[in-house]
Amino acid sequence: MRMAFFRKRLWLIAITAACWTIWIARNGLIFDKKRVSMENLVFLSKVRALFWIRSIHDEILLQEDLWWISPLRCRMESVKSNSAVFCWRSPPAGWLKFNICGIELEDKAGCGGVLRDMEGVARAIFSGVVIANIAEEAEIGAVKIALDVFIAMN
Repeated sequence: MRMAFFRKRLWLIAITAACWTIWIARNGLIFDKKRVSMENLVFLSKVRALFWIRSIHDEILLQEDLWWISPLRCRMESVKSNSAVFCWRSPPAGWLKFNICGIELEDKAGCGGVLRDMEGVARAIFSGVVIANIAEEAEIGAVKIALDVFIAMN
């Protein structure tokens, strides 16, 4: 597939993630009286889009440092074109694997993760805001949430 095709798909995923984030925030406002700032909506939309893209397109690498500043300037590379790239490895037969990420920038922190089976199929995905002062604390928050998600799945 051509990179132009992937770029279009990535933007469609990003738009869908933004709509989903707004829908969740809307429900939180109506049902739980929780308000979300515009900055948090943008942050959560970017996190959600990044995780959805990662879970769907293993063959594409995104330049993540630019993703947070401007997804439009984010460079993509195909894993197939770069032999020195690390790639996701499936867990042993019968196992599941959680890939998690914690991010902290100034006074904001977030985390997310995706649970995949041995075939690489996403079985669960999460993202959200965590209380953290440094990136390592955000990662620990992601591990805790991943364990909670796994336990809830039985």
